Amino acid sequence: MTAHLPINNNIRFELAALNRLQERTISEHDATLWTRFFTDDAKYIYSGSPIASGRKEIDDFFAEHVRHIPVFEKLDIRNDRVDHLGDYIVEYASHIAIVRSGDFSGVFTGKNVNIWRREKDGSLKIFREMAMYD
Repeated sequence: MTAHLPINNNIRFELAALNRLQERTISEHDATLWTRFFTDDAKYIYSGSPIASGRKEIDDFFAEHVRHIPVFEKLDIRNDRVDHLGDYIVEYASHIAIVRSGDFSGVFTGKNVNIWRREKDGSLKIFREMAMYD
């Protein structure tokens, strides 16, 4: 975790754990679990794709998206900045992906801006996300 923000408070600890779970989920192409990171009223935009709004569109987006993503040999989601605003947390993140697909392999970097929301059951879920590769 040394390349990430120091884990010196509960929010950073929780986000680090959620990001580790998300790395595993994405690497395993588990669309069903991936969508569980989002609130039912979430909005998600990815690298020029149309905005997915709400549970059905997000479920549909990830079901299709995982069919086209490569094998991740390594995925590292990093917290670059975290702003705790009560029930909302703004996370500025970056990620490094080492991928392969057929005869192709490569290393890619990308950025995410996530607004996480504390739900009534205490869980922290993504309310808004914008993700893209550099």
